[in-house]
Amino acid sequence: SPLTRQATALVKKQVEMLGISVDTRSVPFSKLLEDVRKGDFQFCDMHWTADYPDPENFYFMLKGKNKGGENKSRYDNPEFNRLYEQFETKENGSERDQIMRKMRALTAADCPQIYIYHVENLVLTQAWIKNFKPHPISQDVFKYRRVEGALRSKLRVAWNRPVYWPVGIAIGVFALFNLPAIGVIRSRRDRRIRRMKEGT
Repeated sequence: SPLTRQATALVKKQVEMLGISVDTRSVPFSKLLEDVRKGDFQFCDMHWTADYPDPENFYFMLKGKNKGGENKSRYDNPEFNRLYEQFETKENGSERDQIMRKMRALTAADCPQIYIYHVENLVLTQAWIKNFKPHPISQDVFKYRRVEGALRSKLRVAWNRPVYWPVGIAIGVFALFNLPAIGVIRSRRDRRIRRMKEGT
């Protein structure tokens, strides 16, 4: 797609600024998944959307045991793996946050993944839509929404009242532009009548 071509060109340009020549190529998604599973690639473009609201939803992709599976980058740092084992069993709190910060520092230094973009959504809604609470992860929020039909009908009537002044302006402009033509038609008619009278 145009978006992926632009993103690829941006990454290529940034890597080549380091003095590394990059040859990009597109492959079918099935081939890409197979190459990633086998580790037969240098780097590739993959996406991830969290499916539950916990940092572990991202850190598990860097766990050494998950190489060739969820760990597409094949990252395997023993210190990270040790911290991850502690992190995934801890309850939310300051101790878990400290472990997470250490894991983040390790991955920032090793850089197994390059984060190209982060998507933010802007959502518009109407007053008659109830139970509307956008969620950054959950995809099943539509089943909770409700439409207040009476309020919707009332607002539609208020917003869709007929507006007549544009019609009046259009008629006025039309008449103004046609006045010269009316004058020409009248003068020709009068000339014809005079000739007919003179001829009789």
